Amino acid sequence: MEGVAEAIAEGPLFGIEVIPGIELSIQVGDEDVHMLGYWIDHESPDLTQILRELFEMRLSRAGDMVARIVELGYPIDLADVLDQAGTARPAGRTWARRC
Repeated sequence: MEGVAEAIAEGPLFGIEVIPGIELSIQVGDEDVHMLGYWIDHESPDLTQILRELFEMRLSRAGDMVARIVELGYPIDLADVLDQAGTARPAGRTWARRC
């Protein structure tokens, strides 16, 4: 949700309407499903808390992945991985493949 309020405020300067939205990837059986939400309440404390918890879980999982790679004999560091990812956020398997 970072940047949504700023985008909404700046949109009219460029003649565009910004629609706050979110994409969540979920697994249904063996399939990955991308669920889209439009016109969400980007200021909702409940939504912000849920997204923060998801981010923290993914960051923890990224740490676990790095630890496993280190166990396999590759000397990497989570801080270095996050630095290499740049503005990308830990977002599960897709993020791990990019790193």
